[in-house]
Amino acid sequence: MIDPAPTRAADLVLVVEDEPMTAMLLAQAVKDRGLDVVGPHRDANTARAAVEKGGLAAALLDVSLDAGETSAPVADALAAAGVPFAFVTGYGTETAQVVRAHPERLVIPKPVDRETLGILLDELLPAGIGSGA
Repeated sequence: MIDPAPTRAADLVLVVEDEPMTAMLLAQAVKDRGLDVVGPHRDANTARAAVEKGGLAAALLDVSLDAGETSAPVADALAAAGVPFAFVTGYGTETAQVVRAHPERLVIPKPVDRETLGILLDELLPAGIGSGA
């Protein structure tokens, strides 16, 4: 029996989203590009731990998470690690504060469609990674 090829670091995309249907949409968009999903994570602590493991190609972050927390610490960790990321989020006071801390990042408002997610992933990922199936 032949073992399947191990996941390459360049194939990993972190998804941070607390709303189950949106998390499924984001994860499926990543998988449709032939990439592997790390998560979806519903809270900042587990998402930040995933960032600390390393090897991520990109990340998609909702800003407002469960229990009133935000993905700000995840965004900060991704920026420090040099991992490209974008916000896929609704707008609110906490969103504006987190986004202002990372003004160079793309912000895609929810609800988001699959075509827009595909374009977003093209923008985030290095050339030749996740070009779709």
